[in-house]
Order: sequence, then C-alpha cells, then structure tokens
Amino acid sequence: MATRTNRPRAYLRPALDPENTVMVFPDDDLTPMGIEVTGVQDDPSSTNGRLSAVQILRIEPDGRVGMDGRLKVGDNIIEIDSRPVYQMSIVRARAYLSELQSRSEPSLTIARPPSSFTDPADPLSRNQPTTSSLQNRPILSALQQANTQHIGHTKIVELRKSEFLKIILEENLVPLHSFP
Repeated sequence: MATRTNRPRAYLRPALDPENTVMVFPDDDLTPMGIEVTGVQDDPSSTNGRLSAVQILRIEPDGRVGMDGRLKVGDNIIEIDSRPVYQMSIVRARAYLSELQSRSEPSLTIARPPSSFTDPADPLSRNQPTTSSLQNRPILSALQQANTQHIGHTKIVELRKSEFLKIILEENLVPLHSFP
C-alpha cells in the first residue's frame, strides 16, 4: 500500500476565485479517489436536483484523497475535473467522481483558499476524522454499488421496540403450518 511518504502528493493551484483551490492528483495506476459525498443545495426546497457543491462525508485511507491527507470530511467540492458541480445532479456528480479513477491527473476544486491547506503532520489537522463510525465493508458486487446511489433526502429515524408493538404483532401473526 502506498503511503503519504513514498508517493507524490496532489499539487495545489489557485482557482479563478481566490477562495477556492484546485487539487490535481498525480497519475496513480487506477487508484480510486476514495471519497463518499452528498449533495449540497443552496435551496433545499428546489425540485430540480441541481447542486451548489458536493460535500465529503467519508474518506477512505487507501484512496487518492486519503493518501494525500489534506482534504477533510465536510469539505465542499465545487468542480470535478473542471466540470462545475452546479450543473449536475448528485447521481451525475458521483458518476464523474467514479470516472476519475481512470484519468491520469484528475482535479477537484475545493471551496477553501490555498492558505487553508495545512500539513497533515500539524497537530491541529490530526484531530479531523477521515471516516465515519460505520464499519468499513467492501462492495462485493455491482448491484451493491448501484444500490448505494443517493436518491432524495436522507433521514435518520430511531425505532424502539415497545410492549404495544409486540402485542399488535402477536395478534396479526398467521401460523404457516397447522399441526394436528
């Protein structure tokens, strides 16, 4: 596995807007970017599905982004390989990110000024989590990968088992087999 010390890092260049930075990742023999993203919309009530950015939710340590070490969970990507995210749906943005694996020098434009990119050895940047608390599990099939596409809005719900629920379930159960 490549590490930060023995591989070239992405180089930074200023974007047209001085508040943004372009990261150009080196050619890395089909290594995926290794990020999970969600859409950011200026107007959440909008029904057209267009984004203002995609936000990094998770960074895989073995991907190009994780090995570089300078992007963080919560960073907003506003261009994917010079394509503006505001012209995309979340499905299209994820497809473009997946296609970056086959590009020799893919770029991401991040909504942060170049001065904000600190060295990962800096003690302040070490406290930033790179993955969510979910257990890392490999995607085993194309169907599993297709089923992870984000459609609509995600809501977190909490279910609690109660005595009332148990009674309703017991009353509605129909035996599958009858024994004499």
